[in-house]
Amino acid sequence: MASFQAVRLAVIDLWNDLWMTLVCNVVWLLAMLLVIPGPPATVALFYYANCLAHGESADLSDFWGAFRRYWKVGWVWAIVNILVFFFLIGDYWLIGRENRTYLSSFLQVFYIMVIIGWSLTQLYTLPFLFEQNHPTLLQALRNGALMLSKNFGFSIGFGVGLLLALGAGTLFFLLSAAFGGMFVALASNHAVINRLAVTKG
Repeated sequence: MASFQAVRLAVIDLWNDLWMTLVCNVVWLLAMLLVIPGPPATVALFYYANCLAHGESADLSDFWGAFRRYWKVGWVWAIVNILVFFFLIGDYWLIGRENRTYLSSFLQVFYIMVIIGWSLTQLYTLPFLFEQNHPTLLQALRNGALMLSKNFGFSIGFGVGLLLALGAGTLFFLLSAAFGGMFVALASNHAVINRLAVTKG
């Protein structure tokens, strides 16, 4: 149930900081629509969520500060993900165009699993960026991959919990559009904090 605890704590954080989380999420959505500021805005969103997850006070100035500070990191992270997803989805599509054989079906399932695994790793990567003494993206990616491999059951439960919560938020007054990005960032930070606490304990 620890994975669902991370989702529950994210909802509590949203409720306790409803106005600012809404503002930050709207700014993030606008940045994503403009494309160029999207990646650094995503990193800034996770930074803001990291502050809340640790019980620290934060405001819009913290979001903007992280946006400027992590501009380069955000784009490096985005380029890495664009390349990885391009090759994974491209290979999946190319295999699907071949004659349907047992091997091609197996490879398609394999690529789907890799895509899911990489996506879950990214949920941990950005929170780890702010948990490290020296925030480097390569180390955060490595830590995210290690966390997934050592907490696979937790990660699957966490992913399912996120999807269920986002689905429910979409059904109820499109709450996922207003708070979805911040909710994912908060839940991911709580998941990483939880696993780090378990490891240290």
